[in-house]
Amino acid sequence: MIKQFIIHDMDTIAKFIIGSPCWLPGFIDGEGCFTGSLTIDIRNTWALQPQAEFNIVQNNVDRNLLEAIKIYFNNVGGVYDRPNDMSVYAVRNLSELRNYIKPHFEKYPLISNKGREIITFYNYVDMLSTKKHLGNSLDNRDQFITIIEHLKTLNDKRNNLIKVNRYDCIIDWLKNLNNVPTLEDKLQLKISLDDLK
Repeated sequence: MIKQFIIHDMDTIAKFIIGSPCWLPGFIDGEGCFTGSLTIDIRNTWALQPQAEFNIVQNNVDRNLLEAIKIYFNNVGGVYDRPNDMSVYAVRNLSELRNYIKPHFEKYPLISNKGREIITFYNYVDMLSTKKHLGNSLDNRDQFITIIEHLKTLNDKRNNLIKVNRYDCIIDWLKNLNNVPTLEDKLQLKISLDDLK
């Protein structure tokens, strides 16, 4: 007979994870995600806002597990409600990603394809952390192009054609700029990307 072993309270789950840190990479190999995104924000110099995120999504019945994982990672990030009775543990702050999440996976590596993805992810995080894409020079523009080209390779097994076309459109738009884009230029980019949907 199999003995049922179910832990419900967050503190007990956190103690288990702290005592068995090798368990976490196996869980994250199956349930975690290392991703990046790029949104259009016309208030920004180059109309672009890059973001990096590590997250784990679970049904609300396992919200305590997500809270315990947050405790394990020194309480960085947050646990948030999602539609359809789901919750997510997400870390977006670049400093927190570099100082709390990355060291764990350097010590306890992922063994699935996510092991390759996490390397691409942290290269992306490192690029953003240098802040070389911030500013109004053509060198800053070129750094954005490099970031977007790298972002295209992140989770490339799951990239859809609309996402790839969107990134290609942004890269072409940036390459054709000889100066900081005007508000009209930024709005034209937004229209071009809306047309891709």
